[in-house]
Amino acid sequence: MSATTENTSKVKLELPDDLKQAILEIVKDAAVQVVGSATRRDEQTWPEYMNKQQAAKYLNISVNTLQNWIADGDIPFVVVGKMVRLNRHQLDACMLKKTLH
Repeated sequence: MSATTENTSKVKLELPDDLKQAILEIVKDAAVQVVGSATRRDEQTWPEYMNKQQAAKYLNISVNTLQNWIADGDIPFVVVGKMVRLNRHQLDACMLKKTLH
């Protein structure tokens, strides 16, 4: 019988604030991609592109909140004729980023 010992040491590392922020953004983006690809909300029920009312219902938020997020540039959208369309996958990514803040 052999006994093993684990030798652990702790090192405290201080990073500049801008580097901490850059690392945090990279981790957030990676989390968005992983969670977004791993979990899809009722893809048969929800169309890939939605109007504002559908998107607000999908995210369980008000249309006013959705419009604010669009105006702030948080959610990308496309305009087809006079109609705004929002991509379901981009809505998922936006909501995940909002919850990570």
